[in-house]
Amino acid sequence: MNTANNLGPNSEIKHTQSLDEQIAAVKKLKSLVDEGILSEDEFNLKKKEIMGL
Repeated sequence: MNTANNLGPNSEIKHTQSLDEQIAAVKKLKSLVDEGILSEDEFNLKKKEIMGL
């Protein structure tokens, strides 16, 4: 089971999140990287989506 599937394109995060919400989402993703669940590449992709970059 690939946990990253839950973070795929179908779960795209809207850019209407506040900055605090965006930071919280990125921190949560970073914890998944630290636990070895997400790769750095997956993290960077989702971070860009969350931050609207």
